[in-house]
Amino acid sequence: MKTYFILLFSLFFSFEVFSQNSKKSVVTVPDAVSAAFTQKYPDASVPTWKKDSAYTVTFISDEMTGKAEFATNGTWHFTKYSIPEKELPSTIINDLKQNYRTYKVKFSEMVQEPSVNDYYYLFAKSDGIGQPTVKLYYTLTGKLIRKISSENKQINSVPEIIVDTNTPSDSTVIETSEEKISSKELPSLVMSYIKREYYGYNIKEAVISTTGKKSFYHVKVKKEAQKAVIELVFDIKGKYIEQKKGD
Repeated sequence: MKTYFILLFSLFFSFEVFSQNSKKSVVTVPDAVSAAFTQKYPDASVPTWKKDSAYTVTFISDEMTGKAEFATNGTWHFTKYSIPEKELPSTIINDLKQNYRTYKVKFSEMVQEPSVNDYYYLFAKSDGIGQPTVKLYYTLTGKLIRKISSENKQINSVPEIIVDTNTPSDSTVIETSEEKISSKELPSLVMSYIKREYYGYNIKEAVISTTGKKSFYHVKVKKEAQKAVIELVFDIKGKYIEQKKGD
């Protein structure tokens, strides 16, 4: 009986400590930050907040886990989406196979920042203690734009991440730009969807379209011996959005 009461007291005490720690871990988010997050990601779910020098929120949107940072006044700093290596554009996967065969990708992300074109960031390391590491930055179409290697501690002579100096304010007109790309530059999720849902169709044209800070893939497919062209639209993460009638 004595042992029973000691065990019961221990469980009660542990629960109290857990409850107190849980209460301490709750972050009070300023209204400006909460409003900015809701406006930017109205469909986000399961937000978890942390407070350091800024407010960082982990959330789920379009079945993707994202992490965004906001200043106390609600100013958005960045958003990062974890992207599995196998879902990267094939151009990036091929570059890794050709130039970084001895490296293993530790994590890969798609990064969004104000006034900067969206890009992929990868951190890779050779196996073994003290082996070299490399940080790789790619455009959304898979072109290498920056590389930082631990071997020389210098940024290789490749172009910097392109800064969009024409980011529109609320009072300016948001322009749309388009860039034709090859099928090899499409994310693997897009290619897998087309092969699965449009078996027997060939890709006739692929375009990445950007309006403001939102980018989409427009892919036109056509089946042999058929005149109809179908245009498929995907978001920048490779998720299918809709089908349109092509030319």
